[in-house]
Formats: sequence, C-alpha cells, structure tokens
Amino acid sequence: MKPLKAPELRIKLAKDGNSLVIINAQEKEHSIPCRLTDANASEYRLALKKTLDEAKAFLRGERLSLKDASNAFEKLNQRGLSLIYQIFPGNGREVVKIFQEAFPRWKTQEHPAAITVEAELSRLVPLDLLPLFELAEWPRVGDRRIMEGAARRFLGFSTIIRREFTTLRVSQDLVLDNNPKLPLKCFYDRGLAGADSEISFFKRNAGKKGCLDFDGPWPENRLDPKEFHKSLAHHLRHADRRFDGKHRALSDQVQHFVCHCDIDDTISSDSQLRFSDGNTVSIAELQARFLILEAGKILEEGKEAKDGPLIFLNACGTSRIDPMAITSFPRFFLEDNRNRGFIGTETNIPDAFAANFSRSFYRSLLKGIPLGQAIHNAKWEMLRVKNNPLGILYIVYADPDLHVSNPVADLN
Repeated sequence: MKPLKAPELRIKLAKDGNSLVIINAQEKEHSIPCRLTDANASEYRLALKKTLDEAKAFLRGERLSLKDASNAFEKLNQRGLSLIYQIFPGNGREVVKIFQEAFPRWKTQEHPAAITVEAELSRLVPLDLLPLFELAEWPRVGDRRIMEGAARRFLGFSTIIRREFTTLRVSQDLVLDNNPKLPLKCFYDRGLAGADSEISFFKRNAGKKGCLDFDGPWPENRLDPKEFHKSLAHHLRHADRRFDGKHRALSDQVQHFVCHCDIDDTISSDSQLRFSDGNTVSIAELQARFLILEAGKILEEGKEAKDGPLIFLNACGTSRIDPMAITSFPRFFLEDNRNRGFIGTETNIPDAFAANFSRSFYRSLLKGIPLGQAIHNAKWEMLRVKNNPLGILYIVYADPDLHVSNPVADLN
C-alpha cells in the first residue's frame, strides 16, 4: 500500500552522523553539515530529558491553565533552539528556511506536514521536540490562538514523521484487522492510578462490532520470577492465544502496556518493565526466553516469521527512562520480537495524562484514522482540552499509515 500522503520533506542522515540530506517535494537536495554521531545524540537526549523534567513541573494536576502550558513550552523552546545550534552549527537558519519553504502555511494550517526521516535508530534524535519551523523566543501568550500558532513551530505539533531505519525493518503490513473486532491484549500494573481508567475504556468498547476484542488485564497476581518471564515471553510470541491459553480467531493486532519502565543507562538489555504485584522482567530475561522458545520448535525452512502486533508502551508513574538508552525497547520489540510497530514516550509521564491520551488515540484509530494522524489528533486534543502539551512526548516507530480494516462510527 502506498503512503496516504507523499512527504513534503525527506531527511537522510549519513552513516557517520556528520551530514544529512534534506530533499523537498520537487526533489531538490540540500546537503547540511551536522553533529549527529552516536555520542552527540546521547548528549542531546540527556539535555532533552533534563528540560522535559523541568517542563513537567509546570504541568502537575488535572486543571491546567494556558499559562501552565506556555511555561512548559517556553522551557522546551529554549532547549530546542540550543540543540538546533549544536546539531547544525552555523546552518540552523538554512534548515529552518527549508522547512518553512516546504510547508509555508505551517503556522495556521490544521493538516500536518508529512516528513520521512531515515537514520540509524541510535542517532534518531526526536525531531518532534525541536522548533524547526521558527527560530524565535517563545511569545507572550495572551490567548489560545497565539499559543496554538506558536506550538506549531515544533515538529511534534505540525508534522507526521515516518521513521525509516537503515538497519532495522519496519513492517509494511498496514492493516489492523478488526473484523469482527480488534484483538487487543493488555498488560498492566494495577497500582497506577490511570490503569483503571484505561481498562474501563477498553472494556466499555468491547461489545460493539468492529471495536475491541479485549483480553486482560494481566498479570493479576504475583508469579514466581522464572514463571513470569516464561509466561510473558509466551504471550508476546504467541499472539494467537489469549492469556488463558485459548486460541482466538484473530491474532493480537495490538498489545497495550500500562506499566512502569526502567531504562538501564549502562546495559540496555537490563532495562525493565514492572507490572502488578512486583512482577518484573528485563529485556535480557525475555531474550533468553525467546531463545529457549525458538530452540524448542522446528522452523519451516525459508518461512518468514509473521509480523507481530503493534506495541503501545504507555510507561508512566515512577518509570525511569534514561535518554542514553531510550531506544532499547523500540529495538527490542521491532528487531527481537518482530512487532509491527512501537509507540512510546521520550520520558515518563503522569499516569492520568497517559490514560487520557490513550483513550483519545484509540477513539481516532478505531474510527479509521491512520495511526500517525490519530497520534497527532490526540496531541492536539490534550493541548486544547487539558492545556497539556505532553502529547509531544509520544514517538511513533511504525508506519504512520497503519489503520484498521473496518472503521467504527460510535465509541463509548
């Protein structure tokens, strides 16, 4: 299937991380020197993590004001300008000019621009968080119109980014089968305040045709660590079975995680997911279980493994996500587990916000809106309804044209 919209810009990062090529819709190429080696990217992510934590300090509680949102944006804008200066030394204005010329109505047009970025996963700095449409101080926000216009300087609020990896395959199967229903498996930590809200939403929308065939949540009790690792690996690899072991007519199309996520900044495979009742698992423990599973079955020669479900890792609460190893879970799910795609955040987020964002996203997705646009819609809904810009933290490592097979008209 061809993309629903051709990109206004294509960006290709050189293998050495010292230059990138920006290609516009007329196929004109701009070669721009940059500093995006692995070491550079790690430092930029660390700076972003620090700034995001500072920005989140303005966004506590459910009742936020325009001023709260503006204060958070101002922090992010200042860091973004600094990073553009560092990434494109002496060339920041040229890069911004290319973006503005490719999308001249960026400040007012509702429909997002389409951008394709090709790079090594480890060097893929979240461009979503950079104000690449305008190099300017954050304005004094007197009304919503001013704030929304300024927010669009960030790619996360004005574009849909298709990420392509030079050494990592992203699935080209763009249809999530919801005929008769969309199979969704949910893993969770019941201790999170927002978990009940997400689970309730899934259950409310589990009856109507085309909506959700909801399985879970799991785990419901404390398991022996070895048994838990074995069970979780089984649930991830055997998407055609429910948590109780019974076969389902359609394999999981989505596996949704409402849990804690701890990224290890020294050994990425020791990064952990934490679930209900103290059940935990690291990437290394899952990899070991995968090897045992693969060794215990006879693989048909020449037969490729089927793409796994879309992963939505809604990590929140006290999750510790270290920017030095932020790509460990996207790499694990896309490469080791061969999943169709991965949605995650650049840092931990409040669980109430995570629940609200999740509901907004699934409402759009089930209505037939493609994944990239559904994420974009959720970002704007959270900003407009909640005065909360944290939706910018959601990063998509999947084809943005991914969509359900049968749109649903009404959702609860």
